[in-house]
Amino acid sequence: ASLPGSLASASAMQGDAPSAKRPRPVAGLDLLEMIATLPKDLATASGDPVGLLVLRFVGSQDIAATCRAALDWLSTGGRRFVFCVDDDRGRCPKGPFASLERLVSSHVEGIRLGRYGRDSVQECADLILACCNATALRCVYAKLTGLGAWLEPRAPVLRWRAMRFHQCRLQPHDAAELFARAEALESADFCGEALAGLGEELRARPYARAREGLRSLELTDCGLVSGDVATLLQLRGASLETLRIQASRLRGLRVPRMPKLRRLALVDCGLTRADAVQVLAQCPGLEELELCGNAFGDDCGSDDEEDSSSELERRWPHLPALKCADFRACGLGAEHEDNLRNSLVGQPDIQLLVSVETSPALRHIVFDDSSDEE
Repeated sequence: ASLPGSLASASAMQGDAPSAKRPRPVAGLDLLEMIATLPKDLATASGDPVGLLVLRFVGSQDIAATCRAALDWLSTGGRRFVFCVDDDRGRCPKGPFASLERLVSSHVEGIRLGRYGRDSVQECADLILACCNATALRCVYAKLTGLGAWLEPRAPVLRWRAMRFHQCRLQPHDAAELFARAEALESADFCGEALAGLGEELRARPYARAREGLRSLELTDCGLVSGDVATLLQLRGASLETLRIQASRLRGLRVPRMPKLRRLALVDCGLTRADAVQVLAQCPGLEELELCGNAFGDDCGSDDEEDSSSELERRWPHLPALKCADFRACGLGAEHEDNLRNSLVGQPDIQLLVSVETSPALRHIVFDDSSDEE
């Protein structure tokens, strides 16, 4: 049986080769014809409104602006289907910003909060709670101090798989609430947040349970101490594949076993050589390692005569999968390279970086953040 003209055109849009005797259909016109032909309440296998499926197929909200019929078809009860609420899109105080009252919040998949947008942290919390099925949250330069206090009384189960907070004025209470509630979390990235005390806040929450699933964790310039990181890793570290911490105070750090960890960066964290040895012993599958900016060379001058430089280097654990290791700005010289290479026993072609020219007066080194900015 032949398809109606509008559906045949839609089929052509999805990849059917156009007939040699017939010009290729104009996608926009055919889609509008389909909207005019199909009933808005047409049943679908997934149970989602047909307008939502069309919007996902097209991948753009622009179609809603073509005519009133299209706008109506991509709405329900006067509310628009929107996949991403983006307060950061306008990048100016005037917006435009999507009002929560005009959205079908249950179908929102991503939230982006920025410097402008919602007027208060309460409005941001209301948006987060209303968009209960969102899987990604990205906040850059948003003012979110006290976000945890608005979330905690309502005890939400957040379905985010990824969350990013860059310079949003979060406090330890806020971050603890986010980690405790985001049960399906796979990726977390915090930069420029004052999170010292996060460990204590997590321990104070009985619902902050140990969970697997988190694969990537980045904590840059968050002022953490060793107890904060140890507690967080005890709860969410078992499934980690990538861990990057930069510019924190982690002297005395001890971590749980992390057998899946492949990439580890503890940059400018005030670690001693003994701290690093203890951490690496818990990460037997490491492939990439960065320990830049930690003063391991200072340990060479220990008062204990038995703790010579060569003795300490032989204590580094064997990491048979290691492909590259970066020890620059750690107070080590080229004379330490062979001992490190023999101790770590990585791949035969392991890339090992040790020496770097630095000023003797330079005591605090911050390397570039690895996060990509979208």
